[in-house]
Amino acid sequence: MLGIFANLERDPGRVDTVSSQAASALAAISGKSMTSLRRQLSFLKLPEAIQQALRSGAIGVTQGYLLAAEIDNPGLMEVSMRSWRSLSATTS
Repeated sequence: MLGIFANLERDPGRVDTVSSQAASALAAISGKSMTSLRRQLSFLKLPEAIQQALRSGAIGVTQGYLLAAEIDNPGLMEVSMRSWRSLSATTS
């Protein structure tokens, strides 16, 4: 579904009608824009530890968006994971 939202933003002609209608229905039901839904769905790609940190409020949504945007950068993800583990160890 994440790819459908991304493609709808970039090139709507590449998305089949059923997928486009489903994405539009989700946007209408949720009251969110396609961009907002895509960004929120991107959290599902994050490692569980970072998702948990988002849910608990240990890291902010904006930080989550930045991490999700860099999910394919293993160096950044490793540094982030070490930082969150270190943070959670000192706050526990």
